[in-house]
Amino acid sequence: MTNNWNQIKLDKLFTKINDRNKILNDNVLTISAVKGLVNQESYFNKRVASNNLSNYYLLKKGDFAYNRSYSQGYPIGVVKLLEQYNAGVVSPIYICFRAKDQSIIDVKFYSYLFESGILNNILRTLSHEGARNHGLLNINTATFFNIEVPFPPLKVQNKVSDILSSLDNAIQKADQIAFKTEMLKSGLMNELLRRGLRHKKLKNSKLGEIPDDWNIHRIDKIAKISTGITPSRSNKDYYIGNIPWIKSNQVNFSEILKSDESVSDLAVQQCRMKLIKPGAILIAMYGQGVTRGRCAVLKVEATTNQAIASIEVNAEVNNLFLYYFLQSKYEYLRSLGHGGNQLNLNTQIIGSIEIPIPSYQEQQKIVEVLFDVDKKLDADKKEVEYYRKLKMGILQDIFNQKVQIN
Repeated sequence: MTNNWNQIKLDKLFTKINDRNKILNDNVLTISAVKGLVNQESYFNKRVASNNLSNYYLLKKGDFAYNRSYSQGYPIGVVKLLEQYNAGVVSPIYICFRAKDQSIIDVKFYSYLFESGILNNILRTLSHEGARNHGLLNINTATFFNIEVPFPPLKVQNKVSDILSSLDNAIQKADQIAFKTEMLKSGLMNELLRRGLRHKKLKNSKLGEIPDDWNIHRIDKIAKISTGITPSRSNKDYYIGNIPWIKSNQVNFSEILKSDESVSDLAVQQCRMKLIKPGAILIAMYGQGVTRGRCAVLKVEATTNQAIASIEVNAEVNNLFLYYFLQSKYEYLRSLGHGGNQLNLNTQIIGSIEIPIPSYQEQQKIVEVLFDVDKKLDADKKEVEYYRKLKMGILQDIFNQKVQIN
């Protein structure tokens, strides 16, 4: 950890919050690894908390909460600072704490300290080699408050906060630009895929008003639809090869240029796996989360698992026109799933979807417009990622004291 900054036990700087929600505050918060402490109902689009909130901890702006549950990229859980609201309540499974004396503590400095991840190894060791109780890291409150953290002078804390806050501002601005581009793309898809380019004459159809010279087709009338397979894991020879094997987690509104796993010629032959040609549109058919209904463009010859539908269009249809249409219908696709506890799509459902189609020439022009916006959106997202990586690098350098702040 740090060498030149003083080290001090966490309980010397912070006190555990035991305040229960006696005032019945109904702003229930949850911890997002990316967004911090956020309103639970807005984050999940539904209420997850119990109806009785009186046992929840009451937090004020500037307080911390530690969620000991594992999340991707955060193996020992997440500590976040309450910044967005003046007050809120959190589940009693969280460890909550606040600064004892803010005249010597910059809470943003400690927020960045926890974000840096340099305490992960300490917490992992203290949690008895990663043992978990009901999904929570097995670290008790007393042990948590006994860990040592750096305690530089307040002016150094302030400087660190200022440096990292400026990067947060850059990330936020880049994120806002990307969001605006995303909204532009959504608006263009909605307009161009329904009304085309500068059409004046429209006609009524079962899909609503569409240009007079457009025709409606079922997907299974303009394309071949197939699914893949998962070769037996017990035969290791099936997975020693160089033929891409795509799984549904890779289908995410993008081009697919490579796979996480590959299969062998033996697997293709013995399991009768279909080789899908580049240009096919892939749709994820399974999953309660965000995966089901997503689509992607395959850019290499590949095989897929059974959770993916592959659509290979005929010569009269531009594959990217279908891709953008399906992308614009993401929520609709998700609503079409059927099954028991988990809704799924299948090739029959996908094949029955109807799409309004213009001439190939107009398809091409619409695709060019949307493709240009996609390139802008991709550049915007790379800008956001650049600043995030820059911030994480500086976080590591500062809290490992590779960079001296005086």
